[in-house]
Amino acid sequence: ATTYWQLLQQRRSIETAERNLSNNQYSFEQSQAFLDIGKTTLDEVLRARIELVRAQQGVVDAERSFEAGLDQFKLDLFMQIETPIALTDQPLEFAPIEVDLARAIEDGLLLRLELMTSEDRIEDAERGLKIAKNGMMAQLDLVGNGRWRGDAAETFGDQDMDRFSYDASIQLTFPLERSQERQTLEQALIALSRAKRNHRNQRDTIILSIRRTVRDLRQAEASIQLQGINQREAARRLEKARLDYEDGEASNLSIIEAQNALVEAENSYYRAVVDYQIAKLQLLRETGRLELDENGMWIE
Repeated sequence: ATTYWQLLQQRRSIETAERNLSNNQYSFEQSQAFLDIGKTTLDEVLRARIELVRAQQGVVDAERSFEAGLDQFKLDLFMQIETPIALTDQPLEFAPIEVDLARAIEDGLLLRLELMTSEDRIEDAERGLKIAKNGMMAQLDLVGNGRWRGDAAETFGDQDMDRFSYDASIQLTFPLERSQERQTLEQALIALSRAKRNHRNQRDTIILSIRRTVRDLRQAEASIQLQGINQREAARRLEKARLDYEDGEASNLSIIEAQNALVEAENSYYRAVVDYQIAKLQLLRETGRLELDENGMWIE
């Protein structure tokens, strides 16, 4: 899932890089036109040309990163590298969820299978200890015997039943040699202590992982909000820089800085969205609520 969301982010980075290339192409052509009418200098044209080349390289780098991520995604799915694959047109949108930390921890402690397994191991160890304790107790046996002496009668019905005798006894044994039983008891006590300790560690690990994931989720949500503001401000700054440049009140350096700031703001925004989606899936897994259908698809 992490690789998939990162692929969506990388694909969005390509779109951002292509849009940045288009903006730099326009800025370069505008600078050339202004140079022809004496409204700008050759230095500004060269500066625009350098930024255009950087923007072209940015598209190449973004496409290369996406292709590498796509190959890794195929490996994660145990597919051959040569197999063609197409991603869905799922948009990278921010869909916030309400998170109750106490409820999330409660769900995790109730639904996580590994915690259920550790509880079963405690029960197994307790049964083993009970058996070991029984082995240290005195042995009480009820013994019964029956004897019948046959006679010369030809059939069973003609037998003399008074020749049948029986007896019963109770035997109570206190063995003095119990080294093997004591060793078994000690091992059972150790096994129970280990099972309880592992259960506590497993429980604490689940709680810590849920708390960490909730923090990551809230951090990503805050970052999305901040980067959204930054993105809008960068777009307004770019628009103002263009107007100032056209009016001759600023150099194209302001446009270049504003364009770079907008690219960084857009990439940061979508990185935060992806971080949020990954943290959301991680929280579902940590709380035991990540359900898949028969095709391995996430059931929302």
